[in-house]
Amino acid sequence: MRRLLAALAATCLIAFAPLTARADSIPTVKDIKALMASKGLSGKVRTEGHNAAGDGGGTVWEIVGGKPESADGNMGVPTADGKWAVPVGIADSPTVSAAGFDLDVAKRARTFADAGRNLIWDSQRKTPLADMIIHDKYKAPYALTCSSFVSMVMNGWDYSHTTYVANQNTRVGDYVDFGQGKNQVGQAHEIASWLFKQGRAWTDNGHGDWQAGDLLFWSQPNPEGAGTTGVYFGNIYHVALYIGDNKVIHSWGVQSGAGVVVENVDEFMRGEVTLVGRPKWNDFADSADGGTTPTPSAQPTSKPTAKSSPKPTASPKASSSKPATSSPSATSPGEPPASPGDAAASASASTSASASTPSATSGSGEATATASPTKAPSEVAAAAAAAPSDPGRQDEAAAAPQQGVNTSATVGDDGLFSSAWGIGLAVVLGAVLVGTGGRALAGVLKR
Repeated sequence: MRRLLAALAATCLIAFAPLTARADSIPTVKDIKALMASKGLSGKVRTEGHNAAGDGGGTVWEIVGGKPESADGNMGVPTADGKWAVPVGIADSPTVSAAGFDLDVAKRARTFADAGRNLIWDSQRKTPLADMIIHDKYKAPYALTCSSFVSMVMNGWDYSHTTYVANQNTRVGDYVDFGQGKNQVGQAHEIASWLFKQGRAWTDNGHGDWQAGDLLFWSQPNPEGAGTTGVYFGNIYHVALYIGDNKVIHSWGVQSGAGVVVENVDEFMRGEVTLVGRPKWNDFADSADGGTTPTPSAQPTSKPTAKSSPKPTASPKASSSKPATSSPSATSPGEPPASPGDAAASASASTSASASTPSATSGSGEATATASPTKAPSEVAAAAAAAPSDPGRQDEAAAAPQQGVNTSATVGDDGLFSSAWGIGLAVVLGAVLVGTGGRALAGVLKR
């Protein structure tokens, strides 16, 4: 009996031992932090999550010698030995279809632009997303950021039906459900992560396959001056709302001349878009509550994720002027008040200084891009609409064969490596032990 129990115990250990390899044999680390702490990686590597394993933000990465001069490269992170990990497990085309009804998004978004200088980019003060009547608390111009503006439109509000003007926020148009009791998810990179985890985001690669109501995101290796820490999903620092007819509407800084501006998408801006998100818009006409939204819930009180106060980056367009610096408010998610084009220019200088160190630029332009000539605010905004990040390509990348992965690499922060050799060894040992257990069981039964 003793031999039987020993055989069964050994068999169970093999059966229930954690295996970190998958059928495609792509090595796996638990999150971005572990990926960045790793050395000796090559080929493809998978992360099980973004901030933590299993959080839905994992994808497949390609390890290359240095940061590529591309929008996808702007979403990447450095490894401990100076290499660069570029996300390749994200879909590169729309992952969900457009809304099946005519959205009123453009019309409502324009009301914020029509408010002109009554609004201003400001991450220090609260917005209608907070639990207060803004026009009683502050004097115009009232504050907003790129993410708070987008969130207000996603709530189904227009300018006159927010507490900038009224005594309560009221839904008057098509909306996105953030979840019970919520009216936002946070900063630009948090909105992108939220959509990615729902399978509603993809990389664009300059295709521009956008529909009115889509969100365009820009990345750079040094989002909001925080450095390439991996905390910012996809290194995203700015978001704009696409309203159709090759136009975006967004808030990108005091230099734009107004709190919210409408701008054409030029080729530079299009080429810098890293991720496109398509929220699930709900038809206001079919809403059960007739469109009235409850009293606004308090905004997040968490502190900014950056180790130091994020410095303003550029709007999606190139500009030689520098926006005023201000750190985002803990209660009003803020993004850099500058043009993505500015980021590209400063990224170039920073990257050339150190090929293996993330650029300390402020904008969504790629770190190795050359400085762009001064552009008007409208051009600045256009530059921000071009760099894609895509979750739909995740399964496709996961199924791709391993390419030159160095299984002897070291992995930081308890990241686990696995290989086909490990699986094969486990199978052989399991077979031997199962056979041993079977013979032992047969001997007992004979007795």
